[in-house]
Amino acid sequence: LAPDVTTFGASISACARDAQWQHAMQLLSEMKSQGLAPDVLTCNASISSCDKGSQWQRALQLLSEMKIDMLDLDVITYNASMSACEKGFSWQQAIELLEE
Repeated sequence: LAPDVTTFGASISACARDAQWQHAMQLLSEMKSQGLAPDVLTCNASISSCDKGSQWQRALQLLSEMKIDMLDLDVITYNASMSACEKGFSWQQAIELLEE
């Protein structure tokens, strides 16, 4: 049985809860390599894992990718991204996100 978007999303969410950002990024990469397009929930969980792992630059990179992929960003997307910026002491980036 091959994993699908939901399976990957649940696994990435579990990584986010446990601050395992490296594993979450690995799963996201594997998901893409299998031809599966991440949805908003999966991307939000990925950004959240970066937030908890103090990886604000990776979080912003994922946010940019979501915009390029034309995903519908939501309040969770922005909250997790701004939280990651706050942990990385990147207040200017957080303010820019708030202004979007």
